[in-house]
Amino acid sequence: MTGNKYVREKLEKVVEIMPNHLSAKILFEYGLRKNPSLLESKYFAISMKYLLDSINGRLTRGGDDSFSERYAMEQRDEISKGLETVRNIISTEDRKVYDKVDEICKILHRFSRAKKKSTDESRTSTTYYSEASIKILRELKSLNNEIQVDLARLSGTQLKEE
Repeated sequence: MTGNKYVREKLEKVVEIMPNHLSAKILFEYGLRKNPSLLESKYFAISMKYLLDSINGRLTRGGDDSFSERYAMEQRDEISKGLETVRNIISTEDRKVYDKVDEICKILHRFSRAKKKSTDESRTSTTYYSEASIKILRELKSLNNEIQVDLARLSGTQLKEE
């Protein structure tokens, strides 16, 4: 019992210091209740926003050449791991956003394949983009914008006007 109390105190401190630390938040909330509950939409939104920050930054700057095959795969892997963490503890409403973020992973994989193919076709320029990869990037931007609106709604924050 003492060990559990010690762990609970440590998790509480971590959550106080870093409120968007998803793993600590989940463990802390599970430890407080005998019957585990679903993760609050607000915390789900914060964790998804954190996962998508890197991609969102590159997409909003408009620099399509900042997306490489390797970068797309790294981001896909990172987002997939984050999604795996929350998969079983989110509400039905959050599941819709979860599915959209999962679609981002699929788009990143498609982009990576298209980018690899276009790089193989054009060895002279590493920033060469085929029409397919440009189309995929547009699709990624559109879905990302949609997700950002959903996440703002779930977390109760306002979107930045650009």
